[in-house]
Amino acid sequence: MRRFAYEESDSPEPIILTEEQIISDYWVYWMNQMKAIGANEHSITRENCLEDWCIINWAWEIEQDEQC
Repeated sequence: MRRFAYEESDSPEPIILTEEQIISDYWVYWMNQMKAIGANEHSITRENCLEDWCIINWAWEIEQDEQC
C-alpha cells in the first residue's frame, strides 16, 4: 500500500495518508473537475489523480522503509 505525506502549518509532524484514503476523499471531485474542463477520458486515471493531489498539497510518496 502506497503512503503519502504532506505538511500542515498547524501540525508538528507530517500528515500521512494511504493511496486509498486519498482516492476515497478526492477522486469524485477530481474526476468531475477533469470532465468539466474537457479532459481526455484516457487522462482521467487513478495515477493522475494521485499526482495532482500531491502537486496541490506539496505531498510526497513515502518509500516502504522511510519513516516521517
